[in-house]
Amino acid sequence: ICFARIADKEKAQKIIDKYDLNVFDRNGVNGEKNWCGELGADYAEAIIWNVDDILEAHPDDEFIIIEDSNEAYYDDDDYGELIYNYNFAMNDAIDEITEENGFADIEIAEGEGRDG
Repeated sequence: ICFARIADKEKAQKIIDKYDLNVFDRNGVNGEKNWCGELGADYAEAIIWNVDDILEAHPDDEFIIIEDSNEAYYDDDDYGELIYNYNFAMNDAIDEITEENGFADIEIAEGEGRDG
């Protein structure tokens, strides 16, 4: 999971457009935290802890959140074997979330996934 503050909108817009990223205000970030814990995916144990501190320091800024993960589903209705659907589509986007590209307070957390 990746969280970053947009520090230079003009520079960041190129990356936002390139990867079709959602932009959130403070309320939007707080809404995202409701479904993914403290801005993290509980099942993946990937959590970014200092989001509230960043929001408090920059209440009028905009932010991006990227969640890139593997999803799992059971191969039948009786909870048989888990089948993993690895999705790393946003790796390139995460790599381009840099200060040089107009972002700040960049926080990245990697989880272990459902299978540890």
